[in-house]
Amino acid sequence: MILPIFLLLAVQTSTVNSVPRVVVGRSQMPPSIVNELRRAVRPPRGQVPVQRLFSPGDYPTGADGQRGTVELRLIIAPQGGVVFCSVTRSSGSAALDSATCNTIRRREHYTPALDKDGKPTLGMVEETVDWESVFRNVPAVRRN
Repeated sequence: MILPIFLLLAVQTSTVNSVPRVVVGRSQMPPSIVNELRRAVRPPRGQVPVQRLFSPGDYPTGADGQRGTVELRLIIAPQGGVVFCSVTRSSGSAALDSATCNTIRRREHYTPALDKDGKPTLGMVEETVDWESVFRNVPAVRRN
């Protein structure tokens, strides 16, 4: 099965404190992974809008006040977990990009992609996180 090989590639290219420096497009992925992704007739779906997964407490200390937008490409396992996260557009801060991928990996579980037979399969989804919105949309704390 492709998934163990893909997981090995993901582990080799992504660590807890960094994100992959090279973005791999579909045309650069191994043909076996592309074929697996093509089997999906219904893409993965997140449980909540990805922006809602974030709060100001998730902001990494190393981001030095930057609040850009991070665009991501996620590979979702047939079980619904995020197995690979690559930054397709950086916020300008490696710490912010890394924190975005790590937060999504920890918090989001997707309804997996389905193939033509209705069976769960490997899927791909693109997400965007706007860190300015994370701070702007903080609910007011009510004091009694």
